[in-house]
Amino acid sequence: MAADPADQFCVAEERSGHCAVVDGNFLYVWGGYVSIEENEVYLPSDELWIYDMDSGLWQVALFTLNYYLKLILGTDVQGKAFGGVGHVK
Repeated sequence: MAADPADQFCVAEERSGHCAVVDGNFLYVWGGYVSIEENEVYLPSDELWIYDMDSGLWQVALFTLNYYLKLILGTDVQGKAFGGVGHVK
């Protein structure tokens, strides 16, 4: 199945306060916020951005959360992902 042309050239938005983990040749980025006119605007929490360091291409995976996460910590230890929530609304 061919990829949707709109998804072929997507790029993750610059952000702060996000969680990023490298596993092999992939960088996974979730969450964060951007500053717009001195306001913090949180980015969608249902997006996991995946950067392929070999090809230099981004893709986004969408998923559903039934709650709002404001701060998380993530790490990769010997191929296993671990995360912790800092604040939930």
